[in-house]
Amino acid sequence: MKFGGTSVADAERLKRAAQRIVAQREHGKRVVAVLSAADIPGPNDCGSIVHDDPILCDGEIRYLGQPVFAVIAETRDIARRAAAKAKDVLTIEAAPPVITPQQAHAKVVLIGMYVPPNYGPDYTQKFHGMYGTLSSDLHVPLVPFLLAGIENKPNMFQADQIHPTQQAQPLLLDNVWPAVKPLLRTTSTR
Repeated sequence: MKFGGTSVADAERLKRAAQRIVAQREHGKRVVAVLSAADIPGPNDCGSIVHDDPILCDGEIRYLGQPVFAVIAETRDIARRAAAKAKDVLTIEAAPPVITPQQAHAKVVLIGMYVPPNYGPDYTQKFHGMYGTLSSDLHVPLVPFLLAGIENKPNMFQADQIHPTQQAQPLLLDNVWPAVKPLLRTTSTR
């Protein structure tokens, strides 16, 4: 098995190994059943909002630690010993890591900021300029400055004069919405 994909042959091999585990007895106690995704009556899903989280691996291991099968035994100790035998049955190799947003099929908007002026004009300009460079290099849309329009309005910031207030949020949305809206699957009336 590999992260990001497994075959029917792997699933069948797991099922045969599970049957061998079921046949075992230890100190007169036994494993009653080993359940795989195919044994779940109804949807194999525990996602509460987005229904994309299988209860048991259904042919593709999606993350480290994802349950592949469930063991039912006469004692918890026997169930744990049987489950520990999975490492003798499964060969799991890590898939190549996902490094960039594009590899993750994520839609990205880069949102620019300025550092406070006490850093000096040279550093401040270079810091802000990196957003344009990153946007161009990564081919992602850029919102030049999140706080545009409120940066000189102290009443739009909390007591720390760094973080915007609740009243500022609609203005910040107005700043980012033109870049975010085209990336959304559904259209909005905004």
